[in-house]
This record gives sequence, C-alpha cells and structure tokens, in this order.
Amino acid sequence: MILLHIGTHDENQCNEIIDFLEDEKLIVDALIIETVRRTRKAGETKKSPYFLILAKTKALLFNSVDQLMIDNYPDNLPSIYSTPIVNMDWDQTKDLREMTAKV
Repeated sequence: MILLHIGTHDENQCNEIIDFLEDEKLIVDALIIETVRRTRKAGETKKSPYFLILAKTKALLFNSVDQLMIDNYPDNLPSIYSTPIVNMDWDQTKDLREMTAKV
C-alpha cells in the first residue's frame, strides 16, 4: 500500500485527476490540500498556488497512474510520487483492496 502524492498548480486539473482515477478504481480516499509552493531560482523566490492530492492505492497500481498522467497531461504533467504506508488498520486495508482495481 502506498500514499500517492500528485501535485499541480491548476485546481481544475486536480479535481479532474481525482475523478478519472476514482472512475478507474486506481485510488481511494482522495484528499486535496491547497497550499503555496515556493521555488527558488537564481536567488529569486517565487510563490504560487499549489494543490496536492493525497490518495491511498496499491503499490502495483503506481505505474498505471503514472502512465495516465503522462497520457492525459503531456504539456502540463503534474508532479507524482508515492510513499509507503507502513501500517494501516486491517479494515482499511481490506477496503482498499476491495475498492481498487485488481492486479
């Protein structure tokens, strides 16, 4: 099990991503965090709105999610990475297995 992190500057894109990943049964329990992204280039700090999706999924589904991002957003590819879920309640684990695509 992993916690998927998908970041974008576009709120509409964020909601669209959640909708199609849920429709494809690739994620469960999506959460959107609206924040500010700071980047520093050539000594100058830039701040911009940023939306981070956190969602649970199976580790074996990561490549499918990644490929969908590449296919659907070739010109505006969101940031995507995952972190392992080391511990999770057994009932939540069962729900995650049942609610996501079979692999």
